[in-house]
Amino acid sequence: MNQALSKIIQLELEKLENGSQSLEETTNAIQSLMPQAEAQPFLIKSTQHVAGTAMSTEQRLDALKNAGYNVFHVGENTGVLVDFLTDSGTGSMSDKQWAALMQATEWYAGSKSFLEFENAFKEVCGNEFTILPAHQGRSAESTFLEALKKAGIVKENQKIVFNTAFDTTHGWVTNITGHAPENLYCEAYEKPLDHDAPFKGNLEPNRLKERIAQGGVGAVFLTITNNTSGGQPVSLENIQATRQICDANHVPLFFDACRFAENAYFIQQKEPGQNQKTIRDIVRDMFSYVDGATFSAKKDAKANIGGAILIRNGFAGDKVAYHAKTLTIMRDGFISYGGLAGRDLEITAQGLRETTQEDYLRQRVGQVQYLHRLLHAAGVPLVHPCGGHAVYVDAREFLDGVPEDQYRGWTLSLALFAKYGIRGVEIGDVMYAKKDGNGKRLAPAKNDFLRLAIPRLTYASEHMLYTAACFADFSKRRKELSSGVRITGNFENNGFDHFFARFEPVDPENFRQTLLT
Repeated sequence: MNQALSKIIQLELEKLENGSQSLEETTNAIQSLMPQAEAQPFLIKSTQHVAGTAMSTEQRLDALKNAGYNVFHVGENTGVLVDFLTDSGTGSMSDKQWAALMQATEWYAGSKSFLEFENAFKEVCGNEFTILPAHQGRSAESTFLEALKKAGIVKENQKIVFNTAFDTTHGWVTNITGHAPENLYCEAYEKPLDHDAPFKGNLEPNRLKERIAQGGVGAVFLTITNNTSGGQPVSLENIQATRQICDANHVPLFFDACRFAENAYFIQQKEPGQNQKTIRDIVRDMFSYVDGATFSAKKDAKANIGGAILIRNGFAGDKVAYHAKTLTIMRDGFISYGGLAGRDLEITAQGLRETTQEDYLRQRVGQVQYLHRLLHAAGVPLVHPCGGHAVYVDAREFLDGVPEDQYRGWTLSLALFAKYGIRGVEIGDVMYAKKDGNGKRLAPAKNDFLRLAIPRLTYASEHMLYTAACFADFSKRRKELSSGVRITGNFENNGFDHFFARFEPVDPENFRQTLLT
């Protein structure tokens, strides 16, 4: 039996022996730890060696020091063994996507590759949209937000409301509109560790009504799935309710459609009355309620690069589409390629068709849920229920021996990388807390998570078992870590600092010795 699995099963048996759970509970728990027996809907045709296996903890600690204790500045050659930093653009493509790459044409205008791209979006999301390619999701956000402003949809004194805006979206909204986005998450979002509430990504309708009544709301966005809240989905009922409120107040509604296919899968599996519909049916239902969307092809299209803007035909007299097209030409080339090669357009088109199939989504979400079950069995505090693309660890509880103002989530990301070669990303106080001009935390973020985002079709069950075993191992000595980190440089307090900031351990000896033990 796999050594990692043996360790985690032993933890369950110990619960039985000390009377903390029954035989039936123990049996069910152990069964949930086994990899799914059903055959996965793909074959592995190529592998790639990872250099991180040769690195020691001592070497990784040195690499971290050179990188300013920022995991964004370490990589495969400096010790990353299992990379859960992001699922964006890091997945494996299918044979049909590779074939589509070879069939692409690199025409500036009139390319058949753009027609494939456009037709795939209309096939999946509906025929009612103008489709503009972008070189990735952030480019789509920037262009779309500026187009909304130029078209007069979002005026100077108005703000944009979200269920929850992710970090780069937050940064773009703040920089382009001059106002930070306002997040109107639902009540269940306040209880991230609870097991209930299948749609914790929802926007709270009553809060939206109250906020619109106060005035100054230019637009509403729903992030699907809701990354900041733990990859939690938004229900179709919530999308409908949000649309009704927006219509009653003449406010447009848009999607940040980063993981729309995973969101549709949760609707199919969890929302009453939706289980007889296909994923494609649900996706078209979802998009029928919005005036437009931004999209990252690096997520639910299994592409390594790319994005798109969707604008409903006729919306705002097509002024938004006009400005978006103009900005695309100014920044990224013609509107038929948006900064992408023709091969990227073809890859995205094929990826869209594949990721909106149920067998793919069952495997995709199932693998994330498997890691969630393993970590839960190992006693790791997690966001419940499991989201679609990542497992979120509650760093405030897991590293409760570290002072809360010393960035526990960031500290945990450093510890996991240095000791085990596992790279995750903090979604918490470094990204979202209120900080002074030197990076000292003044007020905490809503949550302080470590996100383990799983690349698509890239890792096997053994990688999930290894990760869970490492957490179980580190749990035994986590109390020995009594200090965290502080920000020391490259800090501008602009919403993008986690990509650049430099850190140092508050107590270097405690940090080093805990990990070298």
